[in-house]
Amino acid sequence: MYAMYIGILFDEAKDNPADYYDRPFDAFKKYYELTSLYRTPDEWYPLLGEPRQMDWGSWLYICSYETVQQLFKVKKSGIAPVFPGTKDVCTRIGATRSWSTLPRADWYGVMEVEMY
Repeated sequence: MYAMYIGILFDEAKDNPADYYDRPFDAFKKYYELTSLYRTPDEWYPLLGEPRQMDWGSWLYICSYETVQQLFKVKKSGIAPVFPGTKDVCTRIGATRSWSTLPRADWYGVMEVEMY
């Protein structure tokens, strides 16, 4: 089983993704589940380039705002905000909304995650 996420990257994560190897979600300021995608669409590979393996089961693509716009032109998906859990609260996923509501940023991460 797989899931896809997109989010705004911390500046240091964009420049040094290897620092987040064993904690890939910590690279994001805020992230969203791509609700219509479970794997990276074939149409996205030419736009995204090579991914960085972040741990045993996740791959991160780093891309610009312009690239994100192109991605959703060729294959659309809704997004749902993810509210990370704490030791006392489970992770929650918000309501699905249009990808066009994704906040504007210079750099984004698109991550494919293998889940068991």
